[in-house]
Amino acid sequence: MKFRKIAPMCGAVVLAVGLIAPSASADSDTDGWLPVNFDEVCRLQGHSGAYNIADELFTWACYDTSVSIPLGVTFSDAGALDIQNYCNVKAPGSVAMVTDERWSDGWSCVPV
Repeated sequence: MKFRKIAPMCGAVVLAVGLIAPSASADSDTDGWLPVNFDEVCRLQGHSGAYNIADELFTWACYDTSVSIPLGVTFSDAGALDIQNYCNVKAPGSVAMVTDERWSDGWSCVPV
């Protein structure tokens, strides 16, 4: 019985979320843009992955991990990301560019 009361509410919530969810604007030209995968950027540089220090566009860094015995895992800072190199490898002829300033991962490889 409770399911019948909840089901209409779930539908209303889904509809409301769908109406307020952000969508791409009609005037944005994103043909050929490749969103940057920050973990892959660091792996191309020989590191374990990426992390964002302050959830901002320019605070990404690479890290390395190491495992020791007795069991322990260490994370160490490995420096800055070379996003342009990632674009050169993944989308030759493109330029690394901030394409959405609202998000910390708003970087893309944009064809020239």
